Amino acid sequence: MQIERTENENHKVTTYLPKGEIKAVVAIFIGHSVEDGGAYSPWMELNEYAYNNEPAYNLGVGLANIGYKALVYDRVVAGWKGWQPMCDDLNQQCADLHLMLHFNCYNGRARGTETLYFYASKKGYKAARIFCNHIYKHFNTHKRGAKPLTYGERAYALVAKPKAVSVILEAAFGDNKADAQALIEGRPTYHDALITATKEYFGDES
Repeated sequence: MQIERTENENHKVTTYLPKGEIKAVVAIFIGHSVEDGGAYSPWMELNEYAYNNEPAYNLGVGLANIGYKALVYDRVVAGWKGWQPMCDDLNQQCADLHLMLHFNCYNGRARGTETLYFYASKKGYKAARIFCNHIYKHFNTHKRGAKPLTYGERAYALVAKPKAVSVILEAAFGDNKADAQALIEGRPTYHDALITATKEYFGDES
């Protein structure tokens, strides 16, 4: 495996290149940024950005080990100002699949896994269903399903603007005690579930 790192004032990109032929290119965005952190789980005492760092980089390594080129994007600048340059870079990379790692917070009672995709993308729907199935089983939580995002809805641009098939992965609810415990216990092997889902999406039976 070859590892390349680039960095600017907005974000860092770590590229994991496999030995031999590249099966596909997968981009992995760590949810939120150093500046904003995203939703905060009082049970884990972690925000989305902190929680998803380790699984994102583990996923990159794991995918490269089985023949995929993986790009892990780690953002410094908060909000759309920080996200747009990453999207521009992503679109130049000709990625086949774009995964955004997050978790939810709401009212402390809501539970479960949901995945979000652009409503007009059939491939997005396929990917969202596959990843939801593997993630909710991994964390043994509720299956909230694959949910479409359309114009004007919160976060729709995150799945509509990239050229790659794009899915937001909301693993569970960090403010729910049971889900938070599942997130803690399942974190070390979360990347394995995502690798299995990636292989299923691409029809990779190796």
